[in-house]
Amino acid sequence: MKLPASAQVANSEFAQQMDTAFTQMVRDPANLQLTFAYAEIAARAGNYEGSIAALERMLLIDPDLPRVRLELGVLYYRLESFDLARSYFNSAVAGANVPPEVRTRVDRFLAEIEKRQSRHRLSGSVLVGARYQTNATSGYGNTLVPIPAIAGTSPVDIGTGKRDDWNLFNAATVNHVYDLETQAKDTFDTSITFYGTRQNHVKTLNTALLEINTGPRFSLGDLGLENAAFRPYAIGSLVTLKDNRYLHSFGGGLQFQQPILSNLLWTLGYELRTKNYRTDASRRTVRQQNGSEHGFTTGFTYVVTPNDSLTLSTGVSRTLARAGSKRNDKHFVTGGYTRKQAVPAFFGSEPWTLGTTVGRHLTGYRSPDDTIDADTRRGDFEWRYSALWGVPLTDTLSFVTVVQRQTVASSYLINKYRNDSITLGLSWML
Repeated sequence: MKLPASAQVANSEFAQQMDTAFTQMVRDPANLQLTFAYAEIAARAGNYEGSIAALERMLLIDPDLPRVRLELGVLYYRLESFDLARSYFNSAVAGANVPPEVRTRVDRFLAEIEKRQSRHRLSGSVLVGARYQTNATSGYGNTLVPIPAIAGTSPVDIGTGKRDDWNLFNAATVNHVYDLETQAKDTFDTSITFYGTRQNHVKTLNTALLEINTGPRFSLGDLGLENAAFRPYAIGSLVTLKDNRYLHSFGGGLQFQQPILSNLLWTLGYELRTKNYRTDASRRTVRQQNGSEHGFTTGFTYVVTPNDSLTLSTGVSRTLARAGSKRNDKHFVTGGYTRKQAVPAFFGSEPWTLGTTVGRHLTGYRSPDDTIDADTRRGDFEWRYSALWGVPLTDTLSFVTVVQRQTVASSYLINKYRNDSITLGLSWML
């Protein structure tokens, strides 16, 4: 979400720092160091106009300041005033004694401006790495499980249970935005997502996913909803399991976004998918899951400071499968916290990314599964925890570590399990 130039300072700590820096600057207006310090704090607080005014005053005192021209270009870039940004970037590298790091940043921003002003904009990311799981099969703790429909309260040897494993994976997303060149800046957005894994031991879990999401994005400013957007879209996906087609689905959705405050974004969505499973020798009854799925979600993103943000999302979905024992209602709520953490200079100039999420998922099924327990309906109660650590190696390449825990309690013991995992990977931004 882009913060308006006139946004109020969201954090009292920044407000106090700005007041102190402004007072010092006014007392000694010829001190360029104090002026630059004020401009830096104002920019971090989202007060781009105040920062621009201070930096432009510095150029009136001393025009030969390439770093100041660079920062002015960055501020106008953030405000999407690309012509002014380009002018300042070009002037920042016009002299003979320009620091190399200034030229590098200018080249990167000028290339980004060209992309942003084109009708076609491409972006995306690629993540490759390895993941270890303590329970890759999502199995019960051992192979002996009570299955009332077969042996009453006596345990049954199901032959498979909990098994650890590791895999190599690749996750990639490509986004294309086509500018419709309307006054409201409407676009047509398309994203393609691919995910694939290769297991070390449990080859039956080799998985691949391909999904396409496409549709227009309309600005609602003409309706009085400033910075709000509405997007209808079509969606289709294909999933393979054990290198064979397992599931394909198609459908569509609606998404609405509205900034409530300058630092609080609200999202509301609805999605409908029709799912079609494919049977094989090891999954003879999987077609019982064929049917439609309706999902409603809503969420909030709150920017506490320029370096800290909170997210909260909740939703409900209903799966109308062919078999009653496969029909279910799901509810979830997830909260997250992300921080951009500055680090000592010898670790690099870019901040690390630290994040954590906690989620609660409840799933209730419409009728009992006669093959497990004809008198009890299945209900799953799940917790998900994760922590992320991202370390930039270059402007576009980062090392990523993710630690996760998933615990599932169920009215059917055969569906009860816990899985801990750690993921190590390299993320490349296109």
